[in-house]
Amino acid sequence: MELLVVVTIVSILVAVAAPAYNRYLVKARVMELLTTGNTYKVKLIDNILGADSSANSVYTLDTPYIDRVSVHTIDSDPAKHVIQIVAKMKTSKQAGIGLKQPANTEKPLTLQLQGTSIGELVIWECHAAEEYNEYVPGTCKNNNLEVLSEN
Repeated sequence: MELLVVVTIVSILVAVAAPAYNRYLVKARVMELLTTGNTYKVKLIDNILGADSSANSVYTLDTPYIDRVSVHTIDSDPAKHVIQIVAKMKTSKQAGIGLKQPANTEKPLTLQLQGTSIGELVIWECHAAEEYNEYVPGTCKNNNLEVLSEN
């Protein structure tokens, strides 16, 4: 009887802990996406300071979690810079970031770091689609994604 109670308690703990652990892994991988995006901030700033004409670029990365990173400069007043990170979603072939696409969207998790130029200063904000708000940090729940053309 005692063994049955112990097995039941352990089963309940595993049933509760496994989804929480998977959610934790997804959130950790989303943070990795943001860290990668931050490294591209430096690349974009170097391009601007060096007057590099390749300010709009798409980088396909060979990582388990990132599908591609694109860097864009939108000519407006003030100038706007967008670093877009597209995550690899969970498929039958690979785990990606461990997150399946929600039923209410056809798009994978996309994070945008949007920077507005004010003189020599660039003010950055993080944005993600509303469907993914539970997986991104609170600072990324702005839900104001720029529509970008991938060249």
